[in-house]
Amino acid sequence: MVSPPIAALVVLLASSGTAHAPPRHPGRLAVPDTSRTRTVRVPLDHASPQSRSGLLTVDLGAPFDPAKPTVLVVADGQQFFVQPGTMAELQARVFGDSFNVAGIVPRGLTPAFQQATQGGDGATDWRKAWRVFNSAQWIEDIDQVRRSLVGEHGRILLYGRSGGAYLVHEYLMKHGDHVRRAFTQAPVCPVLNRTLGIPYDLWWRSLPVHHPRVQSLLLDVLAKHPEERLRLLVTLQRLHFFVPADSFEVAVEQLVRAVAAGDTAAYARARARYQTEAVLDLHRAPQGIAMHVRELELLEPAGGFEPRPKDVIAPLLETQETLGAPLLALVRDGAIPHPSFDLAPAHRLGTEILIVTGRYDEAVDYRTSIALAESYPHHHLFLANDNHTLAGMNESGDLTRMIRSFLRDGLASPTFAGALAEARRWRWSATEP
Repeated sequence: MVSPPIAALVVLLASSGTAHAPPRHPGRLAVPDTSRTRTVRVPLDHASPQSRSGLLTVDLGAPFDPAKPTVLVVADGQQFFVQPGTMAELQARVFGDSFNVAGIVPRGLTPAFQQATQGGDGATDWRKAWRVFNSAQWIEDIDQVRRSLVGEHGRILLYGRSGGAYLVHEYLMKHGDHVRRAFTQAPVCPVLNRTLGIPYDLWWRSLPVHHPRVQSLLLDVLAKHPEERLRLLVTLQRLHFFVPADSFEVAVEQLVRAVAAGDTAAYARARARYQTEAVLDLHRAPQGIAMHVRELELLEPAGGFEPRPKDVIAPLLETQETLGAPLLALVRDGAIPHPSFDLAPAHRLGTEILIVTGRYDEAVDYRTSIALAESYPHHHLFLANDNHTLAGMNESGDLTRMIRSFLRDGLASPTFAGALAEARRWRWSATEP
């Protein structure tokens, strides 16, 4: 996802500051500026540190200044917003010059790691893919980069969105003592979905509320055009990353009615706008290997792949079942472990946590964010009257002010209190529907 999916695809680009777009060119990394990049050698498999290794690229927003605090920007396997040269723009737009800003170009984009997943016939060996790209590897990559930038006992600041936010919280469970503050936006946390009984993909049951005929129209379209099923479901799922919350239902209805009416031109325009073909191409490309592993880890712990009624359409879950079928088969056969996540260490952490999420986020249920925030002793949760992309807060600059003041000065600071006061127009109230 930013990327392919989890709503997530959390997927496809559940992403980052560039939340709408899958990688600019995920297969063609830019030539690095040596004054703003570093390389860090890490094992292909951290569980076997004497095994083969590969070089990770660390992109810097500006030449590194040891006197400044360091923000490590964390992208997930389905997110491609960290590439050589991208941190300079993110530093200017989000962080300003008070910080070192460093982003790890993910191992999923790095050929040495992709090649380590190949079998003897050159095809993907999905057992190897799991070993190379499961979350434990990303967590240790983050820690090795931390040590390379600030030293063995140095502390950092963390920043992640959606799938990247989930990795931030996974890292905190193991290495939280090395993190002074962490900002996460729309953090996926599938174990809390299962614990709270909140399923992924509530899209289907929400349709009849305002558009009672859309369900029957969509079922009819899929029955008449089974060959178009995957492409249409990906298009419907991608709406989450482009359409504001207040017009989402209308956009779904327009798309379904266009396909039902045989309006191929309108359907083609929607696929182009929502990057359907780009998403499908990514899933089939080498960069898609890591995506599939991380999407399994994002969805399976919530029970997302348990049987559904045949007359229930779940665009996110069904597309991931189809595209990630080899990995899902390995989990069901017991050949690879069920993904897991233990939140218990959060209760003992001294790290300050800021979570910002949307009340109407189609990808990340706001109730899981409430539970996640409450797991940390030192936290602030800002529940916005918006969806996954928080477009209003981004465009107004309120989210940027909140992030900067929190990371620089902390939860108890007057500057953070001022940023919260300025952003209060975006805060969701329980008196609203």
